[in-house]
Amino acid sequence: MYLSEATLRAPARELFDRLVLLHPAVLIMACLPLQWIELTRLGGFDIVLPYLAILFALAAIAISDAKLARGTALVRDATPFLLPYVFYLLIIMVALYGSLAQSTPVRQIFFILSGLAFGTVLIASQNLGRLLRAAGVAAPVVFVIITEVIARDLGTSWVEALTRFFTSGDLGFVTYSFFRGIFNAQFDTDELVIAAAEKNSVAVALLVAMQLFAAGRVPGEKDRSGFAMLLVFFVLLLMLNARSVLLVAIVSVLLAALISALRARRISLLGAFAMTFAAIGGVATLAVVATSDSAIVSTLKERFAFSDHSTDARLGQYSWAISRINESLLLGGGYAELHGQPVHNLFLGAFMHAGLFAFLLVVGAYLALVALWIWFCARLVVHPDQWSLPIRAEWVAALPLLPLFRVWVAGGAGHPALGEWIALMTFGALLALDRWTRRRRHKS
Repeated sequence: MYLSEATLRAPARELFDRLVLLHPAVLIMACLPLQWIELTRLGGFDIVLPYLAILFALAAIAISDAKLARGTALVRDATPFLLPYVFYLLIIMVALYGSLAQSTPVRQIFFILSGLAFGTVLIASQNLGRLLRAAGVAAPVVFVIITEVIARDLGTSWVEALTRFFTSGDLGFVTYSFFRGIFNAQFDTDELVIAAAEKNSVAVALLVAMQLFAAGRVPGEKDRSGFAMLLVFFVLLLMLNARSVLLVAIVSVLLAALISALRARRISLLGAFAMTFAAIGGVATLAVVATSDSAIVSTLKERFAFSDHSTDARLGQYSWAISRINESLLLGGGYAELHGQPVHNLFLGAFMHAGLFAFLLVVGAYLALVALWIWFCARLVVHPDQWSLPIRAEWVAALPLLPLFRVWVAGGAGHPALGEWIALMTFGALLALDRWTRRRRHKS
């Protein structure tokens, strides 16, 4: 593409706004579902594709005084929940030293910086809605293209995977033939299963992309193409078979619809409760419909019965973790695994590994985030006119749902992964940008 002299001399923000596909936020989201593509290994860390895009974003911030100021302000705004969490990381850095998980605190710090970088370059953009849409759609498009290229080399394709899934509900083929082959293509392996972390990281990335894409729509405008895109996101999440992520996706839609209706005064608070009970009734109805003999319905019913090996294993982990906590309540017993897996819960993991003080710090960080989220949702409903950004506030409210939920059930001792930190810091960044915008308008 030919760049004019004026464009070449334009500030970085103008250049990225003109060439939105080269914007650091778009590049990060385009690479985020590709964390299973390992580029190299450095000092015990797997260097994956999204890290390069994140380094690009950090470089863009470092050479821009305006971006650096936004990033500094974002850190200050995030202090209530970041500060206790960082102190927690310092404690477990000592508790986990020399164990298999000793890299966890360093990785968490890098993920936090990555989220801050994403939030900073996002809110430094001139056209926020357009950027959110581009970043949101980049993730599924790049993921499907890359996986299709790999799948064709393996003798299959997305067409076959979609056909098998919708006609026979064959998640076994999708998981163990389609995705397993794709995720293991770079390795010389005949493993019969794929690591849950690989497909979960893809699902997390796609859910964050869905939330960003939906938030980027201008309030009040009809968006048929956006609705179709949401269906694409849901199909991909269904096929990835990541139960916790899919549940958060459903709750995100329900929450966004509820907040939107309340803000527009289409329903009263009493109506909101009625809507909630109606949703519960709808789920019950779906449970009755699920007695159908349809192959795909049977597959989904089995997956969401919560009576599988995964659920039983987590319950066993929780009992085991509580017994270890009772043995070493104050200082913790250090890192431990049950059947080769750490406990899938951030709070139990903190308590078990590093003791009471680490647990209290994690709880403090979590409660600070919950309080901020509840305050924001309440303000949206009570004072809908105070939202100043030209994007969908109800979908901004959905961004913390994934980090708030997955700390209870996720692998890696419940620590938020890269996609979750990006969602969390984007939420904080958009709230900060809204406040700065309102202050600027008030002064003028």
